[in-house]
Amino acid sequence: MKAQVFSGGDDGFVKAVNEWCESKKQEYSAQSLYLPTGSTPIPLFKKWESEKPSFLRGLRLGQLDEVITGPLIGVFDRFFQDILPSFAAQFIPFKDAKDAPDLVILGIGMNGHVAFHEPGYPASLFRGVVTVADEDCDAMKMPHGTQADTFGTGCFMKSKAILLLARGASKKQLLDQLFNDPQANFPAAYLREHPDFTILMDEAAQPEIKSRG
Repeated sequence: MKAQVFSGGDDGFVKAVNEWCESKKQEYSAQSLYLPTGSTPIPLFKKWESEKPSFLRGLRLGQLDEVITGPLIGVFDRFFQDILPSFAAQFIPFKDAKDAPDLVILGIGMNGHVAFHEPGYPASLFRGVVTVADEDCDAMKMPHGTQADTFGTGCFMKSKAILLLARGASKKQLLDQLFNDPQANFPAAYLREHPDFTILMDEAAQPEIKSRG
């Protein structure tokens, strides 16, 4: 597990993610990249849409999850259609995505979820239907009990490289646990044993990493 801190706001964030993507694509001859939704990656995707970086050429792109009940059914498919329309032909239809991607970029939720792999579901979850946690339903203004189809950490552990994005002071406590608490029991913590797992954070989210020596 590697910690990488960026500075410089959105520009520094985009630069750091792009460098990771370009490096890992080359290192692993990657053919596929799965992407998160939410507010954190929006500056990145806007830059990709405007600049169309060369490292994205030839990559099959995919989404991590989808809402499948309630008023927001299909919301993440629409998110990508709206924000990355130039890359529509590169996206794998979510219903057809069955294999672990070579590369995956993840966000981290306030309860430690990744994609919609919520706490309480096993680390072995590869893909399945889950009930979205109430606090996540509230954040997305969805009814409690909404269900989602999601990839989980059982899938991401089979990827060649993982990048976890964390921005803002609200994520600091989670990262403190991720780095310092061996007993941390939430989905993002299940990824700690992956051989190529990078957590990209801004200074506000940066934890105090305690020595284990």
